[in-house]
Amino acid sequence: MPNEEPRSLAILAQGAQMLAEARSLDDFKVVRDLALTAQQYARKRGLGLEAQNTAGVIAAEAAIREGEVLKRMREGGERATGGNPPAESQNGILHLGELGISAKEASESVALFEQADVVREAAAKSKAGNKPVTLGRLARIARDAKAKARAKPEISGLPATCDLRLGDFREVLADVPDGSVDVVLTDPPYPAEFLPLWGDLGVFARRVLKPNGLLVAMSGQLHMPEVIPLLGASLPYRWTIAYLMPGAAKVVHARKVNTMWKPVLVYGGNGRRLFDVARSETADKTHHGWGQSETGMAEILRLVADPGQTICDPFTGGGTTAVVALAAGCPFVGAEIDKATYEMARRRLTP
Repeated sequence: MPNEEPRSLAILAQGAQMLAEARSLDDFKVVRDLALTAQQYARKRGLGLEAQNTAGVIAAEAAIREGEVLKRMREGGERATGGNPPAESQNGILHLGELGISAKEASESVALFEQADVVREAAAKSKAGNKPVTLGRLARIARDAKAKARAKPEISGLPATCDLRLGDFREVLADVPDGSVDVVLTDPPYPAEFLPLWGDLGVFARRVLKPNGLLVAMSGQLHMPEVIPLLGASLPYRWTIAYLMPGAAKVVHARKVNTMWKPVLVYGGNGRRLFDVARSETADKTHHGWGQSETGMAEILRLVADPGQTICDPFTGGGTTAVVALAAGCPFVGAEIDKATYEMARRRLTP
């Protein structure tokens, strides 16, 4: 393939020209997708790093411009925040699905735009040092930079061993030290629109967990076929705990099933012997519509952690995991994205 790399670089030069001429969201998306395809092709064909990195830089620039447009549209109220669009838009509001953009791509592009200077500097350093320039790595750098620039929310009044933060866990927990958490114990949202978060949860847990730490995540049954590989891409599957719920069976109409239990997926190290049944004494939605009872979360915590171990919940919700962790003598760090729910959880946790 002696002539393949120069030809590839010539094609990428055309891509750079396309980017310079791009004006619309569709234009930026086309250039981004083409550059990522070219980068993957160059990698598979064993072309030099120069071709791969040229494609990576073009993809990053296109994503930054895409993020600029998306943020402007968001601020102008021109689009919704995601989900499945209706057959026709209402009131002129565009949904991400209609734009051909996933919620994950939109979030990534906006983060890249907001930290454009940091991203460009990182890409230039990687290229100069003959290191791969990848969009995924640049997006992580953007989130880390945003987290470091953000002032931590005021936490006066919370116990000294409780660190509860307001915002998207991928941003506000980006500075949690690598290998500092014993157990990530959480109950993420189950609907299909939130499935991309499960992959990000796995990546986050892999980074912050200690070598033998555990990711313990409650899941609904409906989307388990998608959830299991998303988490498994980052951590080895260990087991499933059956969480038994009291009261009347919950009806899952999509499958015509009456269910009285919920799976708790366990990923990570084998250093701890596990029992695989936990029970909740009551159904408690007092603090969050999707919340779990203190008795149920306390029993799960007892199965997976010892007093003194650090617990993290990236989807803190009404704060139940934090309450039972602190009661068990475990330091806690977590995040909640909804401001009203976060403030309610803080009040609950304040002595």
